[in-house]
Amino acid sequence: MKFWRMLVVAAVAPVCVWAQARLTGQADVHHLAGAKGDNAGVVVWLTSDSGTAAEPVAAAGETFHMAQRHQRFDPDLLVIPAGATVEFPNFDPYFHNVFSLGDNRPFDLGLYQAGSTRSRRFTQPGVSYVFCNIHPRMSGVILTVPTAWYAVSDASGKLQLPAAPPGSYQLHVWYERARAADLNALDRPITLSAGDNALPPIDITEVATPATHLNKYGKAYDTTKAYGGGGTP
Repeated sequence: MKFWRMLVVAAVAPVCVWAQARLTGQADVHHLAGAKGDNAGVVVWLTSDSGTAAEPVAAAGETFHMAQRHQRFDPDLLVIPAGATVEFPNFDPYFHNVFSLGDNRPFDLGLYQAGSTRSRRFTQPGVSYVFCNIHPRMSGVILTVPTAWYAVSDASGKLQLPAAPPGSYQLHVWYERARAADLNALDRPITLSAGDNALPPIDITEVATPATHLNKYGKAYDTTKAYGGGGTP
């Protein structure tokens, strides 16, 4: 009897894999006149057609990283599922102070030295614009989405989402330098069938964004200070 049960499991398992829906797409960014750029950084994700999360939030142990290297955030765009934790290791030979005053629950990790790290768990979907309170040129974005089905376009604009069960979903699109109204217009219902599926073309029109930001106190950076080697206060 045990032998026959093993045969049944072996026969059924490949069907479950085959029944998944694979979703790919192409994003094209129309940059400002004279601006150089590629098609990277367009984010798409799926939620159920009722608007609720397509999957539960991430397990508490799921961890992502946004490092500090050469006075930059690496990567400067990080997409995570709600519930995930982000670590911010400092690989520079001086202090940093990571903070966010964005729409998604502001935070301040305080001042910490080279070789150490701080972390934060992101439980709510939304955009977090991340900066350093010492180095005004440092900026990054953490986009928290309510699903594990998401993708970020590469330089060519290619998108490939993780396999999902066939069914009805709502497609969402985000790009840092685009108007909210233009992005909302790209939201649409889609139906996935088993096997290969293609997203409708995604065209993004780039708009100008502010070149500067304030420090964590809401004031302009003091550019007269010298931080000896680029960062030690």
